[in-house]
Amino acid sequence: LKEISESLGVYNARIDHLKEEMQDYTHSAELIRADMQQLRKRCALVSGNQRCELTGQTLLGHEFYLFPCSHAFHATALRLEMQKHHNSFQRQTVKQLLQTLTDLSTDLPARTPFFQRPLAALPFLNLSSSEKDVMTPGHDGGDGTTAAAKEHALAQERELVQQKLDDMIASECIFCGEVMIKSLHTPFISIEDDWMEGQEWAI
Repeated sequence: LKEISESLGVYNARIDHLKEEMQDYTHSAELIRADMQQLRKRCALVSGNQRCELTGQTLLGHEFYLFPCSHAFHATALRLEMQKHHNSFQRQTVKQLLQTLTDLSTDLPARTPFFQRPLAALPFLNLSSSEKDVMTPGHDGGDGTTAAAKEHALAQERELVQQKLDDMIASECIFCGEVMIKSLHTPFISIEDDWMEGQEWAI
């Protein structure tokens, strides 16, 4: 009986320990969810004269990435810079993602400005299909619904591809993250440039 009691005591202690771990994990998950919610609401201000850290050109007018450290880069410039730090497989993956984005963008129909849409297409009117057909002669409600569903699916797929591309080239700032640490051993000029510099200074 004593051994059984001791075994039960050990099991109870282990169960209590597991419960505490589960509570810790639950608390950590709640903190992570809260952080993710805060990140979604996070914003940053970009001044009209802020420039790309790589090209020196004005940010606005082109697609760009802005990092929490305040460094900002044009998307194309950052992608080209990251190619220097990617292996062949990563470069090929980025190339495929870019091609997929181009294909999806081509498939997505051009959006009609809100004020140019037909009256029957305005969502807040809550018109039935028959009422839409009356207000829009020659309109087939089924085709419109199918086209909208296809457009939504393409937009979602494009967003997923864009997220994968962002993870590949903009997971962290190249000036403040692991990329900069790994490039510390890289010389400022190549061996060829060093040799040419020496030749120019030769007497």
